[in-house]
Amino acid sequence: MIINCFYDENEQNPDIVYIPIKIKDLNSLQEDFFKWVFDKEKSNAQFTEFEGMNGCIYGTKNFVYWLNEVYLTGDKIKACIIELNASKWNSADDKLFF
Repeated sequence: MIINCFYDENEQNPDIVYIPIKIKDLNSLQEDFFKWVFDKEKSNAQFTEFEGMNGCIYGTKNFVYWLNEVYLTGDKIKACIIELNASKWNSADDKLFF
């Protein structure tokens, strides 16, 4: 399955990701990713402090890493990034907003 990963609400220039299985509930998948990415002990994301506030810097590479190393463990076929910051994409493909 192909997923367009958007980082803005205007649906511009998504990162396009291939996942080797059909996901029935993308919202649950995204929630599980967020639980992992914001866990400092498990995540490979960068944590930072800016103007007294803690933050987490993550992106599609973190998402694909999580898919392959946590969600799809044991699967021989892995998820991959097809294109970063794509200027053209198929609007019929599934979408996630980060």
